[in-house]
Amino acid sequence: MQHPFDSGYCSEPFRTLVCEYPDADVYPPEQFRIEWGPIFHRGRLDGSARILIIGQDPAQHESVVRRILVGRAGRRVQGFLAKLGITTSYVLINTFLYSVYGSVKAATRKNPALVAYRNNGSTH
Repeated sequence: MQHPFDSGYCSEPFRTLVCEYPDADVYPPEQFRIEWGPIFHRGRLDGSARILIIGQDPAQHESVVRRILVGRAGRRVQGFLAKLGITTSYVLINTFLYSVYGSVKAATRKNPALVAYRNNGSTH
């Protein structure tokens, strides 16, 4: 018996975005938890999402589980969506790919490489 398997990001712009994400040059290790890699999204990327939710950054729970919005804030968001009748057709993304230590310095937020990466998906 075959089991379905997630083949990954096959469609653009997502394929390029996950292949070309910034690393420690843009996300300094003293400001971000980069040890386990980036956390990209959760939800539908096939065009069927009825709502897009943007979070700030993945927290400790998300770093372990490797999905965004799975901790306390995630339970609140999903509870809110359920009250609106949305249980499957959503996509959740974060402003930052990595969990933040404390707060992010302005220079990091305005880093041209980070800004270019964020804007890259909007051009496809």
